[in-house]
Amino acid sequence: MDPWFGSYADRAHGMRASEIRALFAVANRPEVVSLAGGMPYLEGLPLDAIAEMSADLVRTRGTTALQYGSGQGDETLREQIIDVMRLEGIEAHPDDVVVTTGSQQALDLVTRIFVNPGDVVVAEAPSYVGALGVFRSYQAEVVHSPIDADGLVPELLEQTLAGLAAAGKRVKLLYVIPNYHNPGGVSISLERRPRIVEIARRYGVLVLEDNPYGLLGFDEEPRPALHSYDPEGVVYLGTFSKTFAPGYRVGWAVAPHAVREKLVLAAESSILCPSNASQLAVSTYLATADWMSQIKQFRELYRERRDAMVGALAEHLPSASWNVPAGGFYTWVKLPDGLDARAMLPRAVTARVAFVPGTAFYYDGSGSDHVRLSFCFPSPERIREGVRRLAGVVASELDLVQIFGTAGRSSGRDHDAPSPDLS
Repeated sequence: MDPWFGSYADRAHGMRASEIRALFAVANRPEVVSLAGGMPYLEGLPLDAIAEMSADLVRTRGTTALQYGSGQGDETLREQIIDVMRLEGIEAHPDDVVVTTGSQQALDLVTRIFVNPGDVVVAEAPSYVGALGVFRSYQAEVVHSPIDADGLVPELLEQTLAGLAAAGKRVKLLYVIPNYHNPGGVSISLERRPRIVEIARRYGVLVLEDNPYGLLGFDEEPRPALHSYDPEGVVYLGTFSKTFAPGYRVGWAVAPHAVREKLVLAAESSILCPSNASQLAVSTYLATADWMSQIKQFRELYRERRDAMVGALAEHLPSASWNVPAGGFYTWVKLPDGLDARAMLPRAVTARVAFVPGTAFYYDGSGSDHVRLSFCFPSPERIREGVRRLAGVVASELDLVQIFGTAGRSSGRDHDAPSPDLS
């Protein structure tokens, strides 16, 4: 028994370890092919050049890099972030930018300053598991709105918001991942983007645009950010974790002036300031490396892995269905009828393959008929072997369904926020 059980804040009682989290301690073993984690393939980086850059940074600017910094973030880096976002049609001022410890912290800060217990956050169905964990920790009610092959569906979004308004519910945020969705792998079409922003504006709902993957399209130019349609109605979240390296933990938020001021105050109360060492390392990389060519290399590398994934699914698992993502890290797979992804996971890990069950991506634990497969980290050969192993597990589960009428069911309600390699 925990002697402090009665002293915890109400929101702490929603924090719980999950069976899924425990299983992934096993899934991280080298003999297991993990198609679960959203880890970028860092061996594609020029590591020797980054090592020299880091050593030179400490030699020449060590007393600055290792010191406290501004709560809003390094000014030079904020200017460089403006250049990065311009690729997606965002025209902003460095003063609009707040540097954070990864975009996950920005997500937490925005939720903290807007959401009271019981407030509603509308999120895509499915949605990023790390965001659902944040919303749950602030005791928000999450209502899902469907996506299809062209992303969030405007007509259904409007129905959702109208229904919530009629029920007297206060909607604070619309959370969207517009590009190469996690876990859905889809992007909001160009035609839908201004419509979604207009609907949110009409219902007085702030859009929270989370965009880790926008520069990682395989065969297309970056699409305009939702923020570019309405800078006063959209808070934009970005990160260098997917286009450079997650270990530096550098992300950012771009927000309307008054919101930005509160974000800075919230960040200062949380961490005082983001790491100067990490910010200066990223800033030096942007100033001295050919980072656009590096992103192009990542795009080609991930496209090769995507092709390995969908090819292996077609060969080994034709009884399932899936999307073919045009960028990003993930494909969203619907299992054959009668299978429960969460119930199947322990047997998959025993067969030395791991995935994330679809239940992790729904606030109410639905989605048991889907799995998220990640193709960003394993080699193409490992991806093909992992899908082959997964197909064997699915075949065994289908045999159980044929014999007993069910492969086992799970409640899907005890998932918690993911460990970093799952997000």
